[in-house]
Amino acid sequence: EAGEDGRALVRCASTEGGGAPGPTSPLAKKAASKKPEPAPMTEEEMAQHLESVDAALTALVSSKELRDVLALAGEWQFDVFELTTVTKGKPLQVLGMYLIRQYGCVDKLGLDRHRLANFLVEIERGMPFTNPYHNAIHCADVLQSMHVLISRGGMGEMMSEVEILAALVGAIIHDFEHMGVNNDLLVKMGHAWAIEYNDKAPNENHHLSAAFKLMMRPECNFLQSLEKADQQVLRKLVLDMVIATDMSAHHEIVDKINNALRPALASLREGPAAARQLDAGSKSLMLCGAIKVSDVGHAYANTNQHIEWSERLEEELYKQGDLERSVGLPMSHLMDRSKPGATQSQIGFFDLVVR
Repeated sequence: EAGEDGRALVRCASTEGGGAPGPTSPLAKKAASKKPEPAPMTEEEMAQHLESVDAALTALVSSKELRDVLALAGEWQFDVFELTTVTKGKPLQVLGMYLIRQYGCVDKLGLDRHRLANFLVEIERGMPFTNPYHNAIHCADVLQSMHVLISRGGMGEMMSEVEILAALVGAIIHDFEHMGVNNDLLVKMGHAWAIEYNDKAPNENHHLSAAFKLMMRPECNFLQSLEKADQQVLRKLVLDMVIATDMSAHHEIVDKINNALRPALASLREGPAAARQLDAGSKSLMLCGAIKVSDVGHAYANTNQHIEWSERLEEELYKQGDLERSVGLPMSHLMDRSKPGATQSQIGFFDLVVR
């Protein structure tokens, strides 16, 4: 939820651009719908709450219709929109729990299953479906792509359980509390996120900070039994991955992948399979590349899904353009409804970014 930050963004835009934001602007609506912080629970209330959340999620994952859909989660051409329908709008928490348990992370790492379920529920609640693109469906799509890269792309052979968990968590939280606007607009408007993070990747830094703050809440801290050293490994990898989704660093990361990671991977192929291990820096770079590939997963989806995602992205960009116009700012590239939008620029996006 945008909360006071949303109101501050609109106020600042009005001051800078000379315009008067309407009360129905997207960020103003999010500000008005801010939910209060939950009251602290007693230990007994927390235990009952966590058990009920876990039971509800477990029951949902156990349904035959959903099992049939999840059985295809390891396929490149997975239909995340079907998953959203079958889960009644809960694709992220269901797929997140399913994959984390499928990899054995709960048992092998001693994770608190009840708190994990609660964490996933709260993360999904923080992903507004009012965003046409940056919502829980997108995060579930990125999570599923990450799973395929781990299980079928060869990455899993070089990863520990902690690193696999980090990869899944990074995908799950990578757009937490996204407001449907890009970093450039947040910086132009002097939004609170931009001020807090000194204009450096305000969206991505907020996704991380808010998600880790949520994880620190007693009812959501599913990592509390994990060794401190493993917690630090997980946190470092998740930080690196989510920051890598900031497109301003795209070419820098791609250069590192080509100049450092590719040679390291090539040298591993020449040795015995049992010795195929990357150093920590190369492994982080591998996961950064993986989440970037996953983040543009619509590019290798089937045609119908790619069109759906492109139309959703176009509408979200147009909504930002509407906001920019309403506060007297010039509309950014591809955000003017009177001109061709993102659906008309996909070939260029493939050439400049995906390839």
